[in-house]
Amino acid sequence: MGILINATTGAVLATAVHRASGLIERAFGLIPRTALTANEGLWFEECSSIHTLGMHVPIDVFFLDKQGHLLKIVRHVMPHIPSISYPPALQVVETGITTEMGLDVLIGDRFLLEEDRRKSGDLNEAMLAHKA
Repeated sequence: MGILINATTGAVLATAVHRASGLIERAFGLIPRTALTANEGLWFEECSSIHTLGMHVPIDVFFLDKQGHLLKIVRHVMPHIPSISYPPALQVVETGITTEMGLDVLIGDRFLLEEDRRKSGDLNEAMLAHKA
C-alpha cells in the first residue's frame, strides 16, 4: 500500500493506494468493493483502458504517461461502463471520488506512489522531498 502524491505540488492525493500487480488484482481491481473513500485507490501500470463493469461505486480515473505525468482526468465514472480509455496513457490510477477533497490537479502534474511510507510515518518527509 502507498501514498499517492502529486509530486508537482507536494499534495497528498490519497493515502491507501495499492499497485495492481497480479493478474487477479488487475482483472478485478476495485470491483469487489462496496464502499470506497477518496483516500483509497488502485494504480495500474502498462494500462490505458479500464472498465467499471460489476463495480458498486463511482470512481475518478487518472490517465498517466510512463513517467507519471497526468494526461487526462475522468471524474465520477459510474459503475457498469464497458470501457474508458485514453490510448496515449501507459498507467491508470483509480480512486474514490476526490472532488469533495478540494484537491487541484492539472494536466501535466506528476503523480508518484510512495509505497510503505505510512509504516515509517514519513509522510511529511515524502511531501517535502517531492516539493524540492
